[in-house]
Amino acid sequence: MDAGQDRTGLIEAFASARERETNGALLAIGEGPGGGRNRVAFGEAVSRAIEDRPGAVLHPLGEAVIGCIVPACSAPEARAAAEAIRSALAPAPVAVGIVSFYEFFTADGPAADIAREMERTARSRLETAAHRGSATVCDTSDPAAVGGDPRPSVFVIEPDPVSVELLSAALDAAGFEVFSFQNGEAAMASLEALPPDLVICEAMTPRLNGFVIRERLRASPRLEAIPFVLVSHRKSEEMIRRAVEADIRHFFRKPLSIVEIVGLAANLTRSRPR
Repeated sequence: MDAGQDRTGLIEAFASARERETNGALLAIGEGPGGGRNRVAFGEAVSRAIEDRPGAVLHPLGEAVIGCIVPACSAPEARAAAEAIRSALAPAPVAVGIVSFYEFFTADGPAADIAREMERTARSRLETAAHRGSATVCDTSDPAAVGGDPRPSVFVIEPDPVSVELLSAALDAAGFEVFSFQNGEAAMASLEALPPDLVICEAMTPRLNGFVIRERLRASPRLEAIPFVLVSHRKSEEMIRRAVEADIRHFFRKPLSIVEIVGLAANLTRSRPR
């Protein structure tokens, strides 16, 4: 990759997404052996494939790789865009590596360095996709390939499907294994069977509310050390008092800041043994 490569478009798209707390994606697209197109023809074919994708623009990623910035899209939408590009370029074997912007929302450092790391990750996932058969899509880094640790697990106990989808997508993109529950009884049964690395719980979860779940965790030697985050649209004096009594140190009012919650999740799970 050219050290002087222009990353302005990626930096601006990522900065806008992080400010608005909306996801987006960078796709790394590569044509496998037997594709038959030269670099210019391949770029033109990708350009035609994204014509119907609002706001999508091409981004330089090197000699043999075409980048595509897809703004304001969820992780499933990014994957759907990648599959649409592969279909449009068929029958040539095309592999795609995907990086969601959410994965870098808590990253520190200069914007250009973050963009460079996003590019590196996208190209690495493209290589993983190509190794799987040169006609696939990869949207996650393979821990076995890089020698990484298992993903930390998070239980999201939340009755609102929209909140669950938003928070789960952000945590998943940030490298967490997410398990969601709509009521406290189901969550408590799973907590006892398979303790997670972190619990994020709505205060007013049905059947067992967040305060009861917290007390049950504190009463169990196996579960008392699990970090616990309470969230609620209400944060009255009475609720704050109950949170203090239950030794709940992290209590957030909705609507949540995704950047803040994901960053806290990373901090709370960083040193937990797995």
